[in-house]
Amino acid sequence: MGLTDKKWRNHKMAKDTFRYGNRLTIEVPNGAVRAVVRWRHTYSVPEGSDETRTITLEGKELCEAVMSDYRALIGFLSPIFGEEIIACSYWPRAILTAFLITESPQIHTRKDLQSGASIKKSPAPAGSAHNNLYEHWKTEGTSLGEMLRRLAADPNLFGDQPVERALAMNETFLREAFPDCNLVVTFDHEPIISLLAAKHGAPAEMLGLEECQAMVFFLDRNRNVLSVQKFTSSATLPQEDPTDMPTVQNVPVGNK
Repeated sequence: MGLTDKKWRNHKMAKDTFRYGNRLTIEVPNGAVRAVVRWRHTYSVPEGSDETRTITLEGKELCEAVMSDYRALIGFLSPIFGEEIIACSYWPRAILTAFLITESPQIHTRKDLQSGASIKKSPAPAGSAHNNLYEHWKTEGTSLGEMLRRLAADPNLFGDQPVERALAMNETFLREAFPDCNLVVTFDHEPIISLLAAKHGAPAEMLGLEECQAMVFFLDRNRNVLSVQKFTSSATLPQEDPTDMPTVQNVPVGNK
């Protein structure tokens, strides 16, 4: 899975468009001077606290499969925005994902990339047989994307979690983190990435990152968000998917 050397040679490179074969995947909007790529971490073990949970063997393998698509994406963005800086949350599953995908010798850990909100810490509806909203919805067969759409539409579902504070902190990171760098790559967590995308006009169908998928935020000179795009590596798609290529959903948004 991912981009082989042969497939990489088939990429069509232009100043502001990243193509795979004949399919548009990433388009840099006019006026963009900064790109922030927010990746969700890989598969992690279900047991333990955020401070101790590590990744599974399948998670390690997914990172290895995604690596070539990551390099292709950054290889497109870096000539436009400059050399990337890589950051992640302090939680082990994010740190391991960042290292396995990027193999970078320098990764910045940031407390402002901790999620600040969790579906698993959200209260289940009254009368539910489950202790939290995630388990309640999972039993109903609700997809992650649908969970995120419901939460974005009604943040009160998070209960007393500090969602607004977490969003404000992530908004500040988006605009101000590493001010001397115009290409910032992070490895962190849902649901905060999708909530941030929703705040900047991403349509409901775009919300919900599976493991090792990303949202790309393009900002203008005044640090207004111009576009939010969802990058989906071929390694994160079902094996029967016929496209076998990285894909993106792109939505231009107004200045915030």
